[in-house]
Amino acid sequence: MKSICNECEWEYDPNNRASDLIKIIHKNGLFPVGMEKTIDNYIMTLKTGVPELRNHFGGHGSSSQSSSPSIYMAEYVLHLTATNIVFLYNAFRDYQSKQN
Repeated sequence: MKSICNECEWEYDPNNRASDLIKIIHKNGLFPVGMEKTIDNYIMTLKTGVPELRNHFGGHGSSSQSSSPSIYMAEYVLHLTATNIVFLYNAFRDYQSKQN
C-alpha cells in the first residue's frame, strides 16, 4: 500500500498501519465509488486476519503458545496475504489504466 501511495504521490505517514493506508488509497479513488461497505469489511479483514493470527501464534519467534500453528492455518495466512496483494495490485493497475 505504501508502494501504491508512493507511485501515485499520495501523502501518508510512514508509520501508518495497513488500515490507515487503505483509507488513504480509498479516499484517493483507487476503488470504485459505492464500495464503502466492502472497504470497511476489507479494513476489518486487514485488522483481524493475518496480524491477529501472527500475534496468536507468536510472530517473530516469540510464541506464547506451546504449539505451532497447524498446516491449514499457515496455508490460510499465506493465501489471505496473497489475496490481499493480488487485490491491491489489480486495483492499482485498473486505476492507472483509467488515469492514462
